[in-house]
Amino acid sequence: MSIEDGLFLAAELERGDLADAAYVHGALQTYEDRRKPHTRQVSEQACWTGRIFHRLPRPLRPLRREATPRHILSRLAEIDEVERRAGRAPMV
Repeated sequence: MSIEDGLFLAAELERGDLADAAYVHGALQTYEDRRKPHTRQVSEQACWTGRIFHRLPRPLRPLRREATPRHILSRLAEIDEVERRAGRAPMV
């Protein structure tokens, strides 16, 4: 998530003049407002996943390897879009 955070923070900051304190404040607020729901969701998912992985009955343990949270996969498309806007090839 820290790499993802850095990418989205850079995307917000590169849109304006970093010498303009009001712009920087607004960009940081936009970044924070945008990231909080995702961070909350990932944290809740990690808590839920941890409980399941550590308390799953033995016969069901093979199933835990097949779960991939959709919201994380959706972020990959968003990262690719930031890369395209910046004129870079999407990350693979």
